Amino acid sequence: MIEAIQRLQSGSFHDPFSVLGWHPDQQGWVLRTFLPAAERVRSGGQRFERIEGTDCFELSLSQAGITREKLGQHPVLQYKDKA
Repeated sequence: MIEAIQRLQSGSFHDPFSVLGWHPDQQGWVLRTFLPAAERVRSGGQRFERIEGTDCFELSLSQAGITREKLGQHPVLQYKDKA
């Protein structure tokens, strides 16, 4: 997945939605977003973690102790710009 995210960041990845958005992980669901201008990202009061060395952020629902239903199918993302 890291290779795909690095290619996405460089603009050379053909299928961004294979890594962005909702995806199952080992413990449940993860939500990933690509926000190059963001310093930090939140949704539903939960903080996303930056994927090291990238401009992608992810929220593991199992680690946050919340359900996908709480955030909804199309969650509103709040972010603070780097500038």
